[in-house]
Amino acid sequence: MDFSAQMASSALISEETFLLEVEPTAPAPTESIETELSTLAPEVGIVYAQPSSESISPVIKPAVKGVDPVKSSTAEDSPRFQFPTIAEKKQRLLSGIEKISPVNPYQHWEDIRLRHKILIILITVFFVLTVAMLIAVLASRFYKLAVQANAERLRKRYELLLMHVLFFDEDKPSSDWDQDKIVQHFKKHYLKSGFKRKILIDEILDLNKNFTGQFAENLRLLFIYLNLQKDSFALLHNPRWNLKAQGICELAQMLVFEAAPYIKALINHSNDLVRMESHIALVKLEKQRGLSFLHQLHRTFTKWQQLNLQNALSKLDREDIPDFSEFLFSSNIEVVEFSAKMIGIYNQVNALPAIEALLGHPVEAIRLTAIETIRLLDAAQAVPVLLERFATDTKGNQVAILSAVASLGGAPNDFFAQQLLSGHHDLQLVAAKALHDLQELESYQVLEPQIQNAQLQQIIKHALDSRN
Repeated sequence: MDFSAQMASSALISEETFLLEVEPTAPAPTESIETELSTLAPEVGIVYAQPSSESISPVIKPAVKGVDPVKSSTAEDSPRFQFPTIAEKKQRLLSGIEKISPVNPYQHWEDIRLRHKILIILITVFFVLTVAMLIAVLASRFYKLAVQANAERLRKRYELLLMHVLFFDEDKPSSDWDQDKIVQHFKKHYLKSGFKRKILIDEILDLNKNFTGQFAENLRLLFIYLNLQKDSFALLHNPRWNLKAQGICELAQMLVFEAAPYIKALINHSNDLVRMESHIALVKLEKQRGLSFLHQLHRTFTKWQQLNLQNALSKLDREDIPDFSEFLFSSNIEVVEFSAKMIGIYNQVNALPAIEALLGHPVEAIRLTAIETIRLLDAAQAVPVLLERFATDTKGNQVAILSAVASLGGAPNDFFAQQLLSGHHDLQLVAAKALHDLQELESYQVLEPQIQNAQLQQIIKHALDSRN
């Protein structure tokens, strides 16, 4: 017998049908029960044997297919469960009734070898990727070092050439620049590569920051004649906000006036830095007319943008500063606030009526800016208006009004005395200082019994301190 047959013979579990036989264990059933059993037996797949006249009860016994259980089984010699013999199992296997796949005893070792192969492949892939990454990092590092060395070499060469441009003969007409040998030398040797153009632009911009007058004009002319503004325009139209801001800055610094319309279209850009650079650029390129963008500004005008625009305005000549009163009625609150501050900084006294009108503005910050502007303008004629607005304004603005009135003068002493007794700490402190400056504080301290309050005495002591 071969190996497969042995395995199949040992693994088979017999498929049995069960025979319902009877053994004498109980009283004989009635005729109705026998009839029911004989009728039901074929339907459920069992064989029912008629009981003898003796008292019997049905017992289930196994039987082999093809053998009549009634004829071959008796109560004496039939076992309760009859299993198929080995010969019968073999016969079933060979005849195809039951088939069992043989078990490979080496399957476990084959699985282990497969796992080892997969692990070796993964380790190899990881090692190759690690080596490739290391090579890429080293190559990138060496490439950057080579680029830096090349850039440094170009900067030194450009510096020598640009020095000659800076000290170019001032009497030479500007129209002769395009025939100059240095310009031709630049065009021939340093403008064919984008990398070289970028280094040259950076060097020109750095030098331009440190020079004014004819030196700066020579650099600007070189920038234009070398057509380097095309690179800056490309940055201006780049969708990336940082490159766009860089392009605006370059065009404004080199005074490329034809860029103004393109820059004006960016005053309401979604990016804060692009907006700020466009504001500064318009002031540089169009001077007084450059601030006209404030009429169209509907985006947030941040404090940082205001500070940078103020710094750009400080570099203009006095006659190039516009009249900021035209922007006081803008729908943009930040523009109104900025314009009011600029009126005070540039002492535009002619705008005082418009500033006084802002004392009734619904926004508290605008009213506060108007108060501070009146103080900067040293407009003593506005004191009655300030006193009129004092009672209806907020406590913070009342402190500002009281301080402005004390600085400008013209308010009655009783007004400060009332605020000294108001109970508000900041108002009391400002009023005490005002009375001290008016040399009236000591007399009020003696005459007014309410001033005997301990906290108020501390405020008066602080106002009388010469260090304050």
